[in-house]
Amino acid sequence: MKEIQYSIIVTCHNQREFIADAIESALAQDHPNHEVIVVNDASSDGSDAIVEKYSGRAKVVQFRRNVGAAAARNGGAAVASGSYLLFLDGDDVLKPWALSVYDEIIQKYRPSLVLATLTWFRGAPPACGEGEAPREIEVVNYEYLAQKDRSYRSSASALVIERTAFDSVLGWAREAAPFEDQHLEAKLAFSGRAITVVRPQTVFYRLHTNNTIHDVEKIIRGCYGFVSAPLPPAPSRKLGDYFGRTAIIGGPAMWAVKKAFRAKLYADGTKLLARVSPWVAAAALVRLRAKLAGLRPTEKLVFHSQSGALLRDVGNVGPQMKARAAAAGTGATRG
Repeated sequence: MKEIQYSIIVTCHNQREFIADAIESALAQDHPNHEVIVVNDASSDGSDAIVEKYSGRAKVVQFRRNVGAAAARNGGAAVASGSYLLFLDGDDVLKPWALSVYDEIIQKYRPSLVLATLTWFRGAPPACGEGEAPREIEVVNYEYLAQKDRSYRSSASALVIERTAFDSVLGWAREAAPFEDQHLEAKLAFSGRAITVVRPQTVFYRLHTNNTIHDVEKIIRGCYGFVSAPLPPAPSRKLGDYFGRTAIIGGPAMWAVKKAFRAKLYADGTKLLARVSPWVAAAALVRLRAKLAGLRPTEKLVFHSQSGALLRDVGNVGPQMKARAAAAGTGATRG
């Protein structure tokens, strides 16, 4: 039996309106050597019934008790067979070429980590027109993530992680919520080659009223746990590498401080800034170094889809997803 190369782990908690879109986008990926795992984290809104309808096409894990996003993702990883793990939140959607783009990168660089790029949207997932299908991939190639010199919009749905690297840092950390993705990146800062994707964008990130980014008080509370969550020892003694990993935390921490001030929570913002100032200072130093030394140049790859059907039929993905999601019993795709 051929070894599975990619495991797409879709996690869901009370996302009845969106979860079918996420699952359909994972199942529709062009690359043939992948599996889909769907983890329902004790939803109470009917998501469990929708997820169960996919049990013949995906591995389904149903938690009876709510364990949180980090533990749900770890639960999916525990039953995954792939050499690389992709994570997809239940309200997001993979573009039809996502897995083939990642495979092109992985075959070229054999990285431990790929950081993808997002397209933000509201409402129903946009249809992907034929003219949007990528012909070229542009990336930045780092020996390890602590060398990263460009800003990056993090998301769990934009992470592709080599399995042994994921296991070596013990996966997702619940205590870092809602900054689990940035914390995992910091844990993986020295785990091996890291590739950031400049283009094409491979994930649709859905904006809606329940996004964590709208809950300022949760962000402030979570940031304290984020900066306190443990990291593995740094194997490098270079000062620049130390600042590089610290900056992975400092950037999001400063974002949390700004969210507090914009919400006019001045006392909370000031207190948080005092707590996270060492990480914020490291992020500022890394940014200054990039300005003075210049950014690492990008590299380009010609994109070859796994099947000619991808470029030929990509315009049909939006309508097909709507029809299948409707059949799964959700109103998520009403336009």
